[in-house]
Amino acid sequence: MKNQIIAGVVACIFTLSLCGCNLSNTPAVETTPTAQAPEPTSDGTTNNSQPTGNSVDFSKLSPITGTAYDGTYKPVLLMIENEKNARPQDGLAEADVVYEAMVEGGITRFIAIFQSELPEKAGPVRSCRVPFADIAREWDGLLIHYGGPSTGSYSVYQRFITDGIKQRIDGVKSNVKAYIDPTRKAPHDKYLNIATEQALYNYTPTERRFSFTSALAAGEEINSIEIDYNSSGIVLYKFDAKKNIYNRYQNGDLVSNRINGKKVEASNVIIQVCNESIYSDSTAGHVKIDIIGSGSATIYRNGKKINAHWEKISAEARTIYYGEDNKEIPLSPGKTWIQIVSDKTKITDNK
Repeated sequence: MKNQIIAGVVACIFTLSLCGCNLSNTPAVETTPTAQAPEPTSDGTTNNSQPTGNSVDFSKLSPITGTAYDGTYKPVLLMIENEKNARPQDGLAEADVVYEAMVEGGITRFIAIFQSELPEKAGPVRSCRVPFADIAREWDGLLIHYGGPSTGSYSVYQRFITDGIKQRIDGVKSNVKAYIDPTRKAPHDKYLNIATEQALYNYTPTERRFSFTSALAAGEEINSIEIDYNSSGIVLYKFDAKKNIYNRYQNGDLVSNRINGKKVEASNVIIQVCNESIYSDSTAGHVKIDIIGSGSATIYRNGKKINAHWEKISAEARTIYYGEDNKEIPLSPGKTWIQIVSDKTKITDNK
């Protein structure tokens, strides 16, 4: 009998050790239906007090995806272009969070946040803009870009100073560890190994997070979301009920990595409406987007539509999405895509 007890204890320890080493994207199982991540404060930091009882061990969850993760918070924020000659890109399927917003010339650009997965190839890497600098400050991570406008009120370099970006690597002005893809023409040919870049961190970032829940969303059933930035920038998300994720399409093409064919699969799609205009002193038509402030938003998860509004009180502050009850809306564990649009952007969703 004694030997049986000892064997049972050893088996339990072995099982727990395996669980502690699981770095997959499988959501951790909540033992209570209301358990959520620690409540972030207005500046994006985390209140580490946790619910009592049978609650989730948040130290083993990614603060960005809410899924199983046992690493250190060191996000890499990468500017990735979305001009037609840059498609298909690499790394978008591995990114934990991706923001898309308009830039000059009628095209959009991405800032992708990598934490849970560190792809060997991500890009093409392009230049930064003012709204993306504000987003980067929110996540307090290593920002990597290739240049950006340096003059006028739309100077991204002035914004870097204003926002207090703690560390960034500019491929134009520093020896970034990039490599050139000979199959792509410049300037669409610069790629990075995210793990290599993450190793260049020279400070300890402050952890930022979303709030998550495993409870299914309630709301209007919506199975497709179309966002028309313009005739050459039509984005479509289709909900896959079997996998409980959204696949992304760009101008009719399923979005996936070029090198390995991995598809973009998002658990959450957020449409964030911001005031947009053109900088009056920009001859190139640089787009001014009020990322700091407040406005309306829509969150899609579990095939449901949730009406919301957003608020971001400073460049450093976390953007919080509130429901009609003025309480923060938790997201589903997994990857999140945030579409920054104006009130003139045509949005169509269908059952």
